[in-house]
Amino acid sequence: MSEVPNLPRARWILLLLLQGEGTQRYNKPVIGRTRLIKELFVLKMAYGVKDMEYEFIPYWYGPFCPEVYGDLQELKDEGKLESREGAGGEILSLMPDGVSAARQLETDASPDTIRRIRECKERFNSMPFEDFVAYVYERWPEYTTRALRSPSTVLEELRKQARKAKITEEDIDRAVAEYRAGTSSG
Repeated sequence: MSEVPNLPRARWILLLLLQGEGTQRYNKPVIGRTRLIKELFVLKMAYGVKDMEYEFIPYWYGPFCPEVYGDLQELKDEGKLESREGAGGEILSLMPDGVSAARQLETDASPDTIRRIRECKERFNSMPFEDFVAYVYERWPEYTTRALRSPSTVLEELRKQARKAKITEEDIDRAVAEYRAGTSSG
């Protein structure tokens, strides 16, 4: 059986990545470190996993925890985490040793904690990235003090400027839809 990682806080990354979503019953990848950090943040703040050791600070893309980067690298070095480039960014998933370690951790965790992790991943992992970031920015504005502007704030400003330039709402909606279609198709 695979050895559990030395860093106690890294268990949250393993447990989050182990969870499935939709038809994939386990080890559903997370696309991007930023999304992973936001999912860990939401898990702690909205799902009440208060014993998580990660401490989040306001940063350029909202809540940030630099320790996550070190833990990801350590998990990768241990052969527990795979990181590869794909459509939409870096794809993070567990290697077989990571699945074994996460399953071992899962047996030690409370069923309620596992339920919360699963619910968080199911709700947010496939949410369009800009919607997920907007959700985090709007729900926890105190973590956006250094953050880049949220997509909803940018869109609001765009609409305001467009009205001044006599651009119709229909033209704005069409342009936004075309942009979203282009960014989601990769």
